[in-house]
Amino acid sequence: MAQKKLTSTEKQEFSPPANQRTESQTEPSANRQKKRKAPTPAPASVPASAPAPAPASQHSQRQHKKPRQQQDPDVSDPVSIDQEFFQALLRTAWGSSIHYWIRKVRWPKSLFNNDIDHIIISPRESSEPMEEQDEEEDGFMSKYNNPHAEAYAQFKSYLQANGSYLWCHSDDMAAGDRKICEELLKRECETPVGTAFDEKCFAYITGHYGTANENGITRIVGQLIVPSAVYEILSGRLSSNINHIDPDDMHLVESIYEPWNASITLEEHPSLVRNVLYEDSDPWLTYPTPQPYYAVGFSYEAFSKKQLCKLEPHAGDLLKASSFKGTETMLFPFFVTEVMGASAIKGILELQIAHSMTRALRGVVELFKLVGRQDELHRRVLGFSVCHDICRFDIFAHYVVIRNNKATYYRHTLDYFDIGCRSTWYEDRWKCYKFVMALYHDWVPIHHQRLCSAIDSLPDLQPHT
Repeated sequence: MAQKKLTSTEKQEFSPPANQRTESQTEPSANRQKKRKAPTPAPASVPASAPAPAPASQHSQRQHKKPRQQQDPDVSDPVSIDQEFFQALLRTAWGSSIHYWIRKVRWPKSLFNNDIDHIIISPRESSEPMEEQDEEEDGFMSKYNNPHAEAYAQFKSYLQANGSYLWCHSDDMAAGDRKICEELLKRECETPVGTAFDEKCFAYITGHYGTANENGITRIVGQLIVPSAVYEILSGRLSSNINHIDPDDMHLVESIYEPWNASITLEEHPSLVRNVLYEDSDPWLTYPTPQPYYAVGFSYEAFSKKQLCKLEPHAGDLLKASSFKGTETMLFPFFVTEVMGASAIKGILELQIAHSMTRALRGVVELFKLVGRQDELHRRVLGFSVCHDICRFDIFAHYVVIRNNKATYYRHTLDYFDIGCRSTWYEDRWKCYKFVMALYHDWVPIHHQRLCSAIDSLPDLQPHT
């Protein structure tokens, strides 16, 4: 019979189903109560001839313990077996053999393999349960053994409820934008020399650092896969193609694992301007604020003073949040990167990218709605993203579909490179770097011009009287 749905109180107690409790789980509690000496009821009054308290030496061995309150022997111990069960779960690693014994009151079959020490001490690395049939019977526990599946489903449903999807629309992106993306993929550029991507070094790195975490990947090859926009500008490999920008001004700004506190949530109306939030504690924050590993957008210096004045009622100052921002200093973010470490779940990372890019694209759509030109954005690519580890790079284009004055957001997989599965792995190692450099050099000026055309159409800010 299907197990009854647990209430919130039962979930907190972590009580195992009644049909799975054995005598070894219930009897120890009773035995312990029998072993405890029943306290003598205190008399109504203490006679004058009552014996003096026992010398302190008799209790020296118990002084370090918290004294127990005397209780009626007929009343059960307040520390129930369920509470002890819960505390044991908290102290034990999920997936370890000891954790399995606590739940099943027997050792897992895999314990009797040769590598006993590893099995006893460490939680298993495999995402598969130790005994599949037992885990299916215990649905509540299996949910905690495989939390990623439920988290993925909930996150995906949240995005879809807000018009964001991880696939292509039936009409796909506009033909002109598709051609631009193809040209970006073919673009050649000068690549750095004497790096970890040299043949001898790269062969060693891919063989020995394939399971590195995010910090390790970024330290070793991060700049060679997704080049920093600011660094490339400072090094002279990337110049500003924006007309009115002073060469000494930085027209792009980047964030590195920085929360987008100045970006409003998908639940909030895109025209809202409010104070920046620095904590994910407000009730409308269904999911945490996006915090991409790397992101790029426009700096305030990328726009003229007149344009910034026109934007102010809709974007606010540095302490305001709106759909036009990522971080406090980033306007109209257009590029996001996430890094897949050894413990990362690729599906979850792609949902995080979709969350960030949906917020970013919503700002562009809201800007064009303000001037009545939102239909110009139909099926237009408004941003890009990369998800990578040391050997694999996935490149996505993000675009919007406008129907009946409603915007929905989609992505198109431009290309992916799995260096370990290609015969041309050595030649492919720079493909992501070249694409990102082409994005900075060729697409960013086009996108900036599109934004400026809408900003210039905004009404002038009326002077205060």
